[in-house]
Parts: sequence; C-alpha cells; structure tokens
Amino acid sequence: MALSGFGVSGAAAEPLGAGPGGASGNSEAAKACQKGGFMEVVGSDGTTFASQGECTSFAAQGGQLQPKLAPAPTAQQICEEAGGTFAVGDGNPIVFSCTIAGTFSEATVQALRERCGADGGNTFIVNANADRARCLILSTDA
Repeated sequence: MALSGFGVSGAAAEPLGAGPGGASGNSEAAKACQKGGFMEVVGSDGTTFASQGECTSFAAQGGQLQPKLAPAPTAQQICEEAGGTFAVGDGNPIVFSCTIAGTFSEATVQALRERCGADGGNTFIVNANADRARCLILSTDA
C-alpha cells in the first residue's frame, strides 16, 4: 500500500500534518489511517495501532504519524539472496554460517558482518576463498 502525504528527507520521514508547531486537528494524518493505513504507520512516539479507530483518534488529537520502517533483513535472507546456503549454529561457538558457490560481494560480507553483531556474535570470519562466512561467539576471557 502506498502512503501519500509522507515526505522523506534523507533517512528521516517527515510526519503527516506537520504544520507550524505541529498543529493539532490533524485530518490529513487521520486520512492516512483509513483503508488499512493504520497497519503501515506508527506514531512519532512509537505508538502502534490495532485498528483504524485507534490510529484516527491518535492523529485527530494532534499525534504525528510516520511510516513503519521495514525490518532489517535476517542473516538467512542475506545469505540466500546471495545464492548461498545458510546454517544455524548452536551458538557454541557458531551462531550461523553461509556458504556460496563463487565469492561473496563486499556488500554481502558487510551485511552479514552487521547481522553477526546484531545476532550476538563477536567474531566474523570469511575464509580465504571468500565462499564461506561464519559468525561466532568466542570467549574474550584471558
């Protein structure tokens, strides 16, 4: 569903109905709640909505709405989009591994490295052939 009325400046979305000083009686924002739109927006304070009525009420009382951010891709999604085979480890020490036929692109390596940290790993290793990546939890005790 496309949302109209949202302006995007850089990575920050401008809230709907943002007038001078954040005017209340925000009918433009309330319209964004209609036709299932309440599932696509959140309040600027992080409020989520279970119904069109909740969303409309929030907006009508001057609450600002913004589009929901898409969730970050999982390590498995990144691996499989690169044509790889993903495996979950037991966390002792392997968190996950990804193996591909060929070599990883720099973008895939960076995305997997970021997911490794987000998934609780503290060590990310790509082998010399750049066709296997592992996310590990290694002890930092000396």
